[in-house]
Parts: sequence; C-alpha cells; structure tokens
Amino acid sequence: MSSTPTPPAIKHYWLGKAYRDMFATSKEAHSLNVAAAKELWDGIGEYDSLAMRGFDALQAFAALCVAPMIVWMIIVPIHFIIVCFVGMFIMTGYLCVSLAEKCYVAFHGWTTVCKYCGNRIHRVEYQCSSCSRWHGNLQPSSFGILKHQCRCGQKLSCSFLGDRHNLRARCPHEGCHKDLDASVETRSYTSVICIIGPPSSGKTGFMIAAMQAMWSYIAPRFLLKGRFNDKMSERFFQEEKKYITQTGSTRKTISEKPPAFNAVFESADGKFLQQVYFFDAAGEIFLTSDKLAAQYQFKNITGGVIIVDPFSLPLLHERYGDKLRELNLDTRITQEDLVDVVERFIIGMQRHFGLDPNRRIKTPFAVIVTKTDLGKLHRLLRPEQLGGDPIAISKHIRRYIDNWGGTGLTHFLESKFENIQYFAASPILLRRTKDGDTAQLKSGTLASPLMWMLETARDPIMKRTR
Repeated sequence: MSSTPTPPAIKHYWLGKAYRDMFATSKEAHSLNVAAAKELWDGIGEYDSLAMRGFDALQAFAALCVAPMIVWMIIVPIHFIIVCFVGMFIMTGYLCVSLAEKCYVAFHGWTTVCKYCGNRIHRVEYQCSSCSRWHGNLQPSSFGILKHQCRCGQKLSCSFLGDRHNLRARCPHEGCHKDLDASVETRSYTSVICIIGPPSSGKTGFMIAAMQAMWSYIAPRFLLKGRFNDKMSERFFQEEKKYITQTGSTRKTISEKPPAFNAVFESADGKFLQQVYFFDAAGEIFLTSDKLAAQYQFKNITGGVIIVDPFSLPLLHERYGDKLRELNLDTRITQEDLVDVVERFIIGMQRHFGLDPNRRIKTPFAVIVTKTDLGKLHRLLRPEQLGGDPIAISKHIRRYIDNWGGTGLTHFLESKFENIQYFAASPILLRRTKDGDTAQLKSGTLASPLMWMLETARDPIMKRTR
C-alpha cells in the first residue's frame, strides 16, 4: 500500500496542530492527576490512625476520579469550542478569499493554457524560493488564507492579493512539467486561434501576416505593447518573414507539431494582459482525422480561420488554370476540396476531443478568401466600397464565393458553424521579376477579421456548442 505523500506546506495551526495540542494537554493533565493520586495512596500506610488513612484514601479517590471528570466535563469542552470557533473563523476566511479569487479571475476572463502540452491548467505548481519544493495547491486553503508556510519555514503568498505570480511556476501535468511565466500565464486571457486549410492554401503566410497585423495595427490601436512569449515563436516568425519577402513563398510545414506564435499584449500599467496563440497545423494533418489526436491545441480553440483558395473553386479554376500553369504558379494552388478538409477537422474534433456532433459550433470562424492579388481578384471584390460595414462585406464576399462555384462550400460551412463571417485578404503580395520572385506582407488587410475574432471569442470550442 502506497503512503500518502507529505504536503510541502504546513497546515494552519488552528486547523491541525491546535487539536493535537488540546488532546496532548488534556492527556498531560490526566497523567498529573493520576500521579498525585498515586502519591497520596502510597502515603496512606504512613499513618497509624485508621481515620487518617480513610481521609487520605478519600483524597486519592477525588484526585483520581473527580478532578479528571471536572477537566473533561468543563475545561476540555470549553477548550474544544474555542479551537473549533477559531478554526471555523479561519475556514470562513480562506473560503471567502478563495471565492473572491475565482470571481476575480472569472471577471477578467483569465485562463491558463500550457504552451507546451496545450492542456488547460486549473492549478499551476509553484516552487518555494528557499528550498525549491513544488507546491501544487498554493491557494487559500487549510494551509493558510493569504500565505502558506513551506516546511522549510519560508512563507509563500497563496492568493491574487500577494506576489504569488513572481514565483517560479510550471505545468502540473505528468509528462510536461515545463516552466511557465506565472506573471503572464495566470493573469491573462488566452486567445487560441487555429488556421485551417488544405495543403498549399497559404496558411503559414497568413499566420505570419496575422502576427504582423497584431504588432503593427491592432496593438497600437489599443495602446498595447506586444512581445513574443517564447524564443521559438520569435525565431520562427523572423525566419519565415525573411524567407517570404526574399522568395515570395513559405517553407513547407512538415512537422505534425504545428509551428505556433505565442505572443502577449499588455497595457502600459500592466493591468491588461492578453495572450494570442496562433497555430498552423501542417496541411497534411487534415487528410486524416486520426492525426488530430496529437494536436493538443485544438481543444482550447477560441476562434479560427478557414482559408479559401479561390482558384480551387470550379469557375476560377477553369478560368485561370492555364494562365497559372504558364506562370508556374499552379503548384501553389491547393488540389484538396475544402469541404472534405473541414469535415475531417470536425470529425477529428468529435472523435478525439468530445465535440458534440448534434450541435453547430458557436466558436467564431472567419472564412477568408486569400490570394486575391493573383488574377487581380482584389479589383473585382473591392470590399472597401461597402464603407466598412462588416455584415455587408460578409454577404458581398459570400456572394462571390457562390458565383465562383462555391455554393456547396458556403452551405456546408453554415450548417456546421453558427458564428462565421466572410472576408477577403491577400496577406502576401507576390512580385515577379526576371531575377525571381519576391513578396511584400500586406498585414493590414487582416486587421478586420482578427479584430472580429478577438472581440467575439471568449470560451474554448468545447464550451461553445449549442
């Protein structure tokens, strides 16, 4: 039988040791009474008078029976009531602080998602700054209202009222235990945005341009400062951005672990924090729903982008196919049916993450027509002529998708997703010269769909079904 591990913190005195001290005191008092009675009893034989012996025997009886009875019937109950009253007062205190913390977190919409394993975290593990013990329950409890005392003697803040977020933290899940930035991970809302589309649909380029839009347009608009939350995201962004501008294309995403950007945006006073997590699964992952099982990020999705390659639609494919082949651009056009891709995504979510198959997805998804720079489609669409009305723009783009042979696509999407809007954008403006291809990022065109998703999305996809 395995023994229960010793908690790293010491339970509050009035909820643990006080009871042990009370019983120890009562036991000690009883032992003293017995010793006194024994001393009197042993001294009875020293008296010649029978009366004196009887008197001493009576004293011994009183010391042995009456005194302990008085202690147990009067003193001990009073002691017990006092200890219980103080304990109840402390319990009420930590329950109130715990409830206040939960309400505070819920009010701000803060969520904690491990950026390594993708699991949602309810209780982050914190490390004692003195002895390096890990505390998995550092919150108001029987171990303390505002502070827990580690077994090394160090007192650690255990509530949002203190400096708990300054401690070293890690993911509590087995097999992960990676370090987390508690000052960000536990005090911010996390937007997890997936980018869905078949191979060669332009998802990676979209992700690069989307992050650039966050830096250049959205963050300045709300007076926020942005930074990457890990070196891997920053390195991937810089390398991919450079590759796009120099070659006019993106590197092939071959890993089943999707490259992701994990950035945090905060106000100057530090009171507002929001993490934005973009991830682009390799297009091949949607060719079979079984591969979705390893993509932990999917269960925490708060919004998504569905990439529509317009040249994969029947009418435009027929109209521009030969011209694209002449320009050697046909390899950049997806050959997969987007309906099949999205359907496999939904089936994978249902099979591996418990998505309800009988309800439409309420999580906001932006359906974005990309590559509008090719064939000068942007001149045909011209959404700016609608004066910035998002509903009118969505209907306008949807109408063109239908006219290009995508009626089945729009009907399918609207039967599966409750909250979708249509947009058009060309995140990569291709430039062809005799020396080769280059490109320019047109991140400003993505500001509208990103703002719509960030303002609309709150709960993860698992909670947003009806």
